[in-house]
Amino acid sequence: MEQKPTPHDGQYFIMGNNKIIISEHFRQDGKPLISILEKVILDAGKMPESRINTA
Repeated sequence: MEQKPTPHDGQYFIMGNNKIIISEHFRQDGKPLISILEKVILDAGKMPESRINTA
């Protein structure tokens, strides 16, 4: 995955033929990514199996 600046000072990632525009960034003083991922995993474990998208 390659990250490139755009002419209008935005950023995007290039992955194959796909270009993904970065519209949000993590705050410098925010929670560490590992804490966010732990919460997502724990919350997913509480979700009924019928609501989890396995595709």
